[in-house]
Amino acid sequence: MTSQQPAAGWYPDPSGRPGQQYWDGQQWVASPPAQSAPAVKGRKGLARMARRMAGRAGINEEGRAVAFSYSSGWAALLFGIAEEVAGETIPFLPLLLTIISFHWHRIVLVTDQRTYLFRAKMFHRPGAVLGTYPHGPGSMTRVRGKLTFADGQVAYHVPTFAWRMKAIAQAAGAE
Repeated sequence: MTSQQPAAGWYPDPSGRPGQQYWDGQQWVASPPAQSAPAVKGRKGLARMARRMAGRAGINEEGRAVAFSYSSGWAALLFGIAEEVAGETIPFLPLLLTIISFHWHRIVLVTDQRTYLFRAKMFHRPGAVLGTYPHGPGSMTRVRGKLTFADGQVAYHVPTFAWRMKAIAQAAGAE
């Protein structure tokens, strides 16, 4: 009697944590075999921010793209508009809105190996990892400024910067 191992690929984390882990066909490994994610063309600043964010998160991977987003479309719309409209007339309103809205803040980071979704902490610091996702088609879907990941987690960007979600999807090879 022989036992068959599952094929190499991404599977739900066997420890029960959110996200996925890579099975190489014999054992769980920290990362899949090296494959290069596509670079985000024309977005050098986005890649530079992503490299800094990977360092802040303690991830030993090359950051490719990053987006600071919200877990709710209504929060993205409400706080985004409030910061744009009232931010120039009321001096400390953007800071106050940032503090109030941190419950809904998310950070989406694409590295050369995978995509991470973090709960954000103050001053754009990555907090708890909410999900880890592979690159490639089907890893996420994008509709304008909304990303939906394979496990149902979502990230919304304010309408003004919805192009960042497109850059995230492209860097992850999902589009």
